[in-house]
Order: sequence, then structure tokens, then C-alpha cells
Amino acid sequence: MISNICRRSFTTGVTLLGKRTRLDYSKVPTFTEADLEEKFIKGWGPGGQAVNKTTNAVFLKHIPTGIWIKCQDGRSLDRNRKIARTLLTTKLDNEINGEDSVENQEKVLTSFKKELNKEKTRLKYQLRRELKEAEKGAEEEKVGDVEEKVGEDEKEKENEENVLGARNDEPNNKENDTK
Repeated sequence: MISNICRRSFTTGVTLLGKRTRLDYSKVPTFTEADLEEKFIKGWGPGGQAVNKTTNAVFLKHIPTGIWIKCQDGRSLDRNRKIARTLLTTKLDNEINGEDSVENQEKVLTSFKKELNKEKTRLKYQLRRELKEAEKGAEEEKVGDVEEKVGEDEKEKENEENVLGARNDEPNNKENDTK
């Protein structure tokens, strides 16, 4: 019954990789002025006597469904009327379309984007960690190479000392012959 009452605008959303990347406004209900009952009522809330005496709040009711909205977001009656109509459209969309409503599509899209950003951040820090570990491994290899070279240099010095010491112990040494 409700689908017969409400007209629909036709714009389509695009899906990418199984996830909706644009909002689908094709199911948003529209209504005529004949479907609405509009009353202007006195304001409420903070602001004292000036607010409570002026008639700037809007009561808007969708007659076929019985859904209603009260709106007093500002001082201007015209602005409150426009806001009330957008709120009523949103409320009707949520009531009629449920999970396919534009508001729920926005929630799904923002949560999907948030998950993508979390994954990007996780991958970025994982890459940084891997690079740091690779640099640390490369530094350890360099330190190991330096230690090996120092060790080889020390061995060469010891060998040279041993060779020189052996030469000093030889009987052909001129210093030993003069004595």
C-alpha cells in the first residue's frame, strides 16, 4: 500500500568490488503536498518568552503512513518548514526501506571506509616494522663483517709477530752472531 502511495526518483548507485561506493537514491520515497498535514505551533525550549510566544515551529504529518515530525531548529518559519520536510523524507525512507534506506547506506559506506583506512594504517606500520627489522639485520651483518675483518687483521698481526719471533730465534741472526 505504501509503495503505491509514494513516488520514487530514479538514480542508480554503483557497486565496486561487492561494496556500494555511491548512495542509491532510487528507493527514496517522495510525497505530494496533498499527502501532508502541516500545522504551525508555538515554539518551546530555551529562549524564554520570545520563543514561547512565536509560532515558528512546524508539525508535519504524512497522512497515508501516519508518520509525523516536529521541527523548531531556528527562528525562521520557512527554514523550519524545509528542515521538517527533509526530516520527514528521511524518516519515511527509514520506515519504508529499512536497511536499504539512504541513512543506512551512509552508515555502511562510512564503516567500510573506516575499515579500509584501518587496514591501510595497519599495512603501513607493518611495512615500517619490516623495514626497520631489515635495516637492523643489515647493520648486524655489517657489524659481523667488521668484527670478522678485525679478527682477520688480529690473526694477520699474530702471524706476522710469530714469523718475526721465529726469525729472531734463528741462529743465523746477525745480532746473535756478534755476541
